[in-house]
Amino acid sequence: MTVSIGPNLMALQGGEVTRVVPIQRFSVFFIIFLSWIFFRKDEAISARVVLGGLLAIAGAWAIVWGR
Repeated sequence: MTVSIGPNLMALQGGEVTRVVPIQRFSVFFIIFLSWIFFRKDEAISARVVLGGLLAIAGAWAIVWGR
């Protein structure tokens, strides 16, 4: 997470919050996918995890559509 702070701040400085935040929320899916690949034996990806990711993205899109 600390690696992404710099690019996130640069994106927020150069763009509108309502456009940057939904793109940042897609990182949730990348994290879920990569954890499934690398930690398949240690940690199971449940429906609850996928639902949480979907809710995070839906919340970001709700902010954009509500402006």
